[in-house]
Amino acid sequence: MTTLETPRLILRPLASDDLSDFVEMLSHPDVYPMMGFARTPDGAKRARTLEEWRPRFAYRIAQFEWEGFGEWAVVWRETGDFAGVVGLQFYLLDQGNIATPEVELFYGLKRAWWDKGIIKEATNEVVRYAFETLKLRRVTSVCFRENERSANVMRRVGMIVGPHPGNPDGEMFGSLDNPAAGR
Repeated sequence: MTTLETPRLILRPLASDDLSDFVEMLSHPDVYPMMGFARTPDGAKRARTLEEWRPRFAYRIAQFEWEGFGEWAVVWRETGDFAGVVGLQFYLLDQGNIATPEVELFYGLKRAWWDKGIIKEATNEVVRYAFETLKLRRVTSVCFRENERSANVMRRVGMIVGPHPGNPDGEMFGSLDNPAAGR
């Protein structure tokens, strides 16, 4: 399994010991409404519990072995602290009357780690890996329309961002072509 490094970060495949940090990240009220929420009986968003996350987390750990890529823990090199996650996953892009298979870049940080340039550093490294090592033709990303912070991450990594073709009122879609694909 692949570990990636930047000057400030270590991106390593998720491990079972990361589950409590992962759930803590996704339980923050600024984070869960944009990433991995559940619904209450009245339809409101709520954070998922550790037990609700456990099966998905086990899948994410195994995903590297099955697909050759998956979800990395974003670790602050200096202290070893878990700051968040970044990853690549297969995604079926609904475009209305057709759908195309894509590879999606996704990311999230614990609230305390926001506004430090960490997610830009992590996503840039994963995109580099996607293009140079995996030789992907393009990388895409999706976020809720109201999640302007996430759309800005897409822009900072070089994506063209606009309304999602299958859900233009609810989501934003970003895509970045591998520069080597045009050669």
